[in-house]
Amino acid sequence: MPAAALLISGGICVSLLIGNVLSGAKQPLRCTLFHLLLGIASLLFVDLIGVFTGISLPLSLFHILVSAGGGPPGTALLLFLRYGIF
Repeated sequence: MPAAALLISGGICVSLLIGNVLSGAKQPLRCTLFHLLLGIASLLFVDLIGVFTGISLPLSLFHILVSAGGGPPGTALLLFLRYGIF
């Protein structure tokens, strides 16, 4: 993995962790990991149902980082940008 991708993904994780600490979450690390995994799971779900719906996103490093950082709304943003639904 390129160094820039590692820095970006590390920055996303740290910024989510700081946001969870500042928001007063009781377990900020668990909450951060949950949101990261939920975003990646939503991207994989869209990719899996793409066979049936015809709407899918490629699994690239950019899409994984945006989905991990933004969660399901990040995945929805990627879909809106790809298909021009506004």
